[in-house]
Amino acid sequence: MRHWALNLAVPLVAAALTFAAIAHAQAHQLDYQTRPRAACSPAPTDATVGYYGAITTGPAGDLFVAESRAQCVVRIDGAGVGHYAVGGGDRPGCPACGARIGFPTDVEVTPDGTVHVIDQAHYQMVGVRPDGTTTIERGAQRSAQVQALSQGRDGRLYAGDYEFVSRLDQAGWVVVAGGGRGELQLGAALPATTVRLGQITSLAVGPDNSLYIVERPLYRVLRVDPSGMLTVFAGTGLEGDSGDGGPATGANIYPDGVAVDDAGNVYISSQLHHRVRRVDKAGTITNFAGQPGTLPYGSGYGDGRPATEALLRFPTDMAWRDGNLYILDSYRVRKVDRSGIMTTVAGG
Repeated sequence: MRHWALNLAVPLVAAALTFAAIAHAQAHQLDYQTRPRAACSPAPTDATVGYYGAITTGPAGDLFVAESRAQCVVRIDGAGVGHYAVGGGDRPGCPACGARIGFPTDVEVTPDGTVHVIDQAHYQMVGVRPDGTTTIERGAQRSAQVQALSQGRDGRLYAGDYEFVSRLDQAGWVVVAGGGRGELQLGAALPATTVRLGQITSLAVGPDNSLYIVERPLYRVLRVDPSGMLTVFAGTGLEGDSGDGGPATGANIYPDGVAVDDAGNVYISSQLHHRVRRVDKAGTITNFAGQPGTLPYGSGYGDGRPATEALLRFPTDMAWRDGNLYILDSYRVRKVDRSGIMTTVAGG
């Protein structure tokens, strides 16, 4: 009995120590997320954004950037001038600046001007109206693993949790992908809600309401078509950076962000490989911006040159608007215009 009790006690103590270590690490992570690393800045900087921010466009065409380290969202107008928008502390003329958000990791702006933010520090998704009124749109019981946010052309919001994607309809949040037990294989098509998804890190909605889902740990991008069927859209499931000029399903990728243009072409950013790739409507993947594996040095970012000759530095999130692709390139906002020329519009 003594040996049995000792054998049982050892793993129990080890488990207790493991849980204590996890709790200690989570406490430090929460401290990191809830304490600003820098003051909110209308011009994004490395100190305010780092490699965690997000970008979207508003109904009037302005850009909104989530400065994760500064716990705020800023607005960049058409002239490239930055303005305080949400969080960061009370400021005259900015009612929404008093809203409390911690470590925002994604952002969307709906037609009524409400800024929707994934507040990862407080395990919730919040909506902040222009007058500063804040509503918890998803609470801790469902949002502890929320990572991604997107908006359809019809204004409906999509939220990506760890293993499923929900859409906000009139009746509330409805699961549209994930939550099942099925395993999706390359070349197969399954009802989206019957499949088990991995860690969802980014979402985008196409002009036909197709939903694109980035599963970064599984090195692939999935597509839910308008009928609700789920397929592998890009990636083989192996990490890499190969396959340009061939089918996207035969390319090795390391995906971070995803965006869709008005014609249905899909853009996939790779923070690790410093570039953005495009999948056209025929399913062919090519390089769109940046030079694979090449970091900029000094002031050599290649502004004013074709995007494939310019350099990117850890590109993460993207947004499409009026023929332009905006890339959150670390803390710089880069733009690829209709003619394929790269410029910097904010930050730097």
